[in-house]
Amino acid sequence: MFTKLKRVSFVVSFLALMFIAFSFPNLGITANANAPVTGEEWAASLGLTWGPDYWPTKPVRGGVLQNAWPQYIGLMNPNHWPVNDWQTMALIFDKLLYTDGKYDATIPWLAESWRFPNDTTCIMTLRQGVQFHDGSAFNAESLKYQIEWIRDPANGAWTRAMLEPLHSIVVLDTYTVQWNFKRPWAAFLGTMASVPGFVLSAEALKADVALRESKTLARQIGTAKEQVRRAEKEVAEASGDASVKADQKLESIRRRLADLEEQHQKADKLAQGAKEFDSNPVASGPFMVEEGNPGNYVKLKRNPNWWFGKFIGHPDMP
Repeated sequence: MFTKLKRVSFVVSFLALMFIAFSFPNLGITANANAPVTGEEWAASLGLTWGPDYWPTKPVRGGVLQNAWPQYIGLMNPNHWPVNDWQTMALIFDKLLYTDGKYDATIPWLAESWRFPNDTTCIMTLRQGVQFHDGSAFNAESLKYQIEWIRDPANGAWTRAMLEPLHSIVVLDTYTVQWNFKRPWAAFLGTMASVPGFVLSAEALKADVALRESKTLARQIGTAKEQVRRAEKEVAEASGDASVKADQKLESIRRRLADLEEQHQKADKLAQGAKEFDSNPVASGPFMVEEGNPGNYVKLKRNPNWWFGKFIGHPDMP
């Protein structure tokens, strides 16, 4: 009975409120007909002005803009954690696409267009004429390498789980890729407008991998050399059947050492001049890293070859 009375009371209250709202519309909040509409009107309402009255000289290129943040930016490969400052990351990297005002992934950027021929396939056309900060080209091959780099557990990308529904990415031509899904993937475009869609230079990633492999192989070579020294000692001290086994063990370790040294030579050649991507990111965004002082500051400089400035006819941007 009590529940029934509460329901009746709620219905009566709701109808009363609706009656008041429709009978006396002026009691509600209404738009101010004199509210400023343009930027100039808004500034005037605050006593501000545009143009030379606000700042008499014309803007010129140069100078430094300083922003303060509570933490250092962190690792600057967006696929490695921690990243403490996504706003600065957004100045360095472009994405494949962006979300609109409704948070829907609809704004084409480095992905120029896309279509879904079926529930488990997306064919994406990439923008032409985009250069990374290192001068290498953004194209289907570079994107494929990046996605496969993220999916390789050896690279420690925290974003790998975000690509779990992806079966494969296939290059159709220089600027077209085909995404194949394991199952219908409703969140695909949203994922591409998120961290996996931050586009990275494949050449810089390859150099980073080579640098890591070179360091790993150098450590393994050091271990193998120590094993050779111990095995040589065993050979010197062994006799009879034990001597034969010691010789075989020593030969096996020496072959492994030679193999490691050959691998290291190749990796070291690829790693020449390479820098760690976490502290020296290479992307295609409006700014590029000039200097980083971990725990203190990161300094950016303008990208003189930013594709978007050229695209809209203002190559001086940013």
